[in-house]
Amino acid sequence: RRNKKYELRCRLGGEIMFCTP
Repeated sequence: RRNKKYELRCRLGGEIMFCTP
């Protein structure tokens, strides 16, 4: 599942935990 909030955190923080669904 791809969430916009997760994608935003992935780009902002670049954390793998947030990057991966």
